[in-house]
Amino acid sequence: MKKPFNPQMLPLSLENDIKLKTMQKLIDARLKIKEFDILLEKSPVGEIALNLFSLNESVQSTKIEGTQATFTDVIESKVTGAKSEDLQEVQNYIEALEIGQDLLKSIPISTRMFHKLHEVLLKKSRGSNRSPGEYRKIQN
Repeated sequence: MKKPFNPQMLPLSLENDIKLKTMQKLIDARLKIKEFDILLEKSPVGEIALNLFSLNESVQSTKIEGTQATFTDVIESKVTGAKSEDLQEVQNYIEALEIGQDLLKSIPISTRMFHKLHEVLLKKSRGSNRSPGEYRKIQN
């Protein structure tokens, strides 16, 4: 018979050497992010590259939910004006990423932020009738 997983209560009690290693990794990660930010600022393709990464992330993430839109479909729809439920979901994801970036400048990561981003994700797409911007009240 399997026993249920019981996580340790917070705060975790860690040995000092583990705390130091973790802090060093955090410092290293922040330095790398800062270096990347500086390189990106100086890069003439910085904004374009970020937009393409965001677009690709949007396409890949919405595929998890079952959308059939491809990177090419999304680019073509910008030119042709083509619309579909799948393209709308990708567009919502892109918009949520942009809004999330803006919100992080003024509010912390919070329930309020999650609700707003969830509302954007479901706008005019599958699930728009399922309480956008609210936590699920029933279990899957």
